[in-house]
Amino acid sequence: MMPLKSNQPIRSSVLIGREQESALLGARIERVKQGHGQMPLLSGEARIGKSRLLAEGKR
Repeated sequence: MMPLKSNQPIRSSVLIGREQESALLGARIERVKQGHGQMPLLSGEARIGKSRLLAEGKR
């Protein structure tokens, strides 16, 4: 086991507090899979978790 270096961010594998947003994104992805065109817009302040939410949506 290697110790963490001080310049490495600590990341959680659990997405916390984004249940509603995650469900909405998941519903949009399902509609695309069914052949319905969708283009969700994800916006927000820097470092609020937009990329993380999208990464979770890909799973």
